[in-house]
Amino acid sequence: LQEVLAQFPAGHKYHIPVLLAYHTGMRAGEFLGLEWQDVDLERKTVRVRQQMRKDPLQLNFYFETPKTDTSSREFYIDSKLIAELKRWKATQAAARMKLGEAYQFVYEDKDHVAFSLPCSEPCPKGATHKDLICTDRLGIFVKYQDLANALHKLGLNAHSFRHTHTTELAAAGAVPTDIAARLGHSDATMVNTVYAHDTDAMKRATAKIFEQRVVHGE
Repeated sequence: LQEVLAQFPAGHKYHIPVLLAYHTGMRAGEFLGLEWQDVDLERKTVRVRQQMRKDPLQLNFYFETPKTDTSSREFYIDSKLIAELKRWKATQAAARMKLGEAYQFVYEDKDHVAFSLPCSEPCPKGATHKDLICTDRLGIFVKYQDLANALHKLGLNAHSFRHTHTTELAAAGAVPTDIAARLGHSDATMVNTVYAHDTDAMKRATAKIFEQRVVHGE
């Protein structure tokens, strides 16, 4: 993670997307569609209610509801991520003040297509302003394919962080059903069969538990 963040330091447009992916295990479309209204910085919660997808035919990006009913969810996040998000929110505000009318606002049109316009221009009729978290310093939203290409150069993809997040939680002893709910799955089957890879440390920990609890009766 530190090697990845060295490539995308604080202020880089991929810094916050990488942190969101690692600290939450969200799908790429989910954290790219995240708005500030979806994060409660005091309660330390994130609400997933939409995602950003690419239209394979028209090459547009659009907003849609999450993948499944269980994908719409709310969960807690850690203090380190909260601190990073607060810092980025302040950075966004400073960039807007510095750029003035050149700063870009993100909108969703009546067909749910995402687009950007300078904030000096009025909101187009039928469009809705989207206060996205994942933007560059100009206010333009981060595109999935651009992020995917940048990660590919490092031998990673956006899903790599989802796997890592799940495996780390499992290794730390998190309950599979709770992990599944955090990831937006209906049950723990996917967690057990796909995401939570059995590391050597986990195998040793299991043997130690058996020795302590069963063999020695501790």
